[in-house]
Amino acid sequence: MVLAQAGRPGWDYVLIGRAGATAERPFAALLEDLRQALDRVHRPAHGTRRPAPAAAQPRSSAPSGHQR
Repeated sequence: MVLAQAGRPGWDYVLIGRAGATAERPFAALLEDLRQALDRVHRPAHGTRRPAPAAAQPRSSAPSGHQR
């Protein structure tokens, strides 16, 4: 259910269970851990900008190719 809500299409997620720690943790806590991890991995890094979609980017009037 968590991946269906917070996961993203095209992404692969690897969950690693650790002997003892994972088996002893309450299931509700594991779900919350997964929610927080997905939120963290999909949050933009501080100070970075995601590129605008191609349709929203201004077009350059310069010809394509290398200029000397």
